[in-house]
Amino acid sequence: MSELYNRIESLAKERGYKNISELCAASGASRGSLTDLKKGRKQTLSTPTFEKLSSALGLTINEIINDKKTPAIESDDERSIFLSSLMKKLGQLDLSDLDHFDVQADEILKRRQDVKE
Repeated sequence: MSELYNRIESLAKERGYKNISELCAASGASRGSLTDLKKGRKQTLSTPTFEKLSSALGLTINEIINDKKTPAIESDDERSIFLSSLMKKLGQLDLSDLDHFDVQADEILKRRQDVKE
């Protein structure tokens, strides 16, 4: 089984998805592409598939591929710097991008709540 497939499956479960099929349904990614990855018929995924999965998982493609963990924000100063940087980025988005961001944030919060329950 592909190491990348295992990583995606693990990330999906960490974020409250029951399985890969549920992640694919939520993200719009092709289940067939992930099956091909799992069975070794593919070594990687297309950029559009990675984009769909990364959006649903709330991670960058690089974080999915490289197992890079974002360092935890440990102080109020670090949180302020992070939020300031995020606000600058959000200020550069148009309204439709902001709406998409808002929907994704709501989905992430809902999955977190579901996992806690």
